[in-house]
Amino acid sequence: MDPYQRTSSVVPCTSLPPALRDALAHVADVPADHPVLLTTAIRTAKPGFFGKLFGGGIPAQLLTAVAHLPDSVALATFGDPNGTPAWRLPLASLAIEPPLRVSGVELPPGLTLVSPLLGMREGSPGTYGVFVGPEPEAAAFLERLRDAARG
Repeated sequence: MDPYQRTSSVVPCTSLPPALRDALAHVADVPADHPVLLTTAIRTAKPGFFGKLFGGGIPAQLLTAVAHLPDSVALATFGDPNGTPAWRLPLASLAIEPPLRVSGVELPPGLTLVSPLLGMREGSPGTYGVFVGPEPEAAAFLERLRDAARG
């Protein structure tokens, strides 16, 4: 079961929370009025025993912003305990796949970005899951992204 309740909307870059807007600006030149997919994920599951014991576990809220630019995808996540990571992934080196599946776990709609820029070792591709809410505009945004990556 997905531990988050997600809602998504397409908003202008200027409407993003400052931390996300700044993170995107650090990796790409996203125009102020450029449409960005913003997903808010609120944890609905309580932390387990070890999460309570060690203070870890999943964040209470995550915000993810995805901007589809002419030659790349810029994305950032706010709410990660390690800060606000952001990436710019050129479309030429990007593969888009269905969401990763975990046996017995129903995942929300989304996609998986695969790029060497996400890998832990040089030249080794890494993945980043982009999950969205049930809103039709989120599905349409992801479909345009898939089409762009196909060339």
